[in-house]
Amino acid sequence: MFESTFDVVCSLIEEWTPKKRYKKEEGYRDDLYEFLRRELKSREQNIFGFGAEKYTIQKEAGRHLADIAVNEKIGIELKVNFKKQSQKDRLVGQIKRFLRSYSSVIVVLCGEVDEGKVDELCNDFKDYQPSFGILQPEKIVKIICKTKGTKGRKRKKKSQGLFDVLL
Repeated sequence: MFESTFDVVCSLIEEWTPKKRYKKEEGYRDDLYEFLRRELKSREQNIFGFGAEKYTIQKEAGRHLADIAVNEKIGIELKVNFKKQSQKDRLVGQIKRFLRSYSSVIVVLCGEVDEGKVDELCNDFKDYQPSFGILQPEKIVKIICKTKGTKGRKRKKKSQGLFDVLL
């Protein structure tokens, strides 16, 4: 009941299951956008008529903005088939830029991922991880995988199921 908007959005992304495997990032973005829009709007309905938080969800446009924004404070960036060093390096730069505009950034990885690259990305932003203590980082970066990972260059068989890795 007293969850922060960031916590609500993270838990909804964890619940989200893409309707299908999309070939492009835009498919996942639109799917997640519609899911968040529906779920957050339903949370605005308060039986007492007061105290319900209002949410604005928008697809962002522009080079310096994330794919989706919630309340103009949380940027959500989606990446599909996150396997190459160049993709990781580019994403690190994007996240650093996003932190100038948003108080929190959530990275959602879809498709196939290289688990080693995910570990590197987490390490790059370890100082931005939410903690359970009193002192919270000023800016937060959270990485959520909505996929099965691959290790290195070995390929695994495609899986029907999805799982989340919360870091």
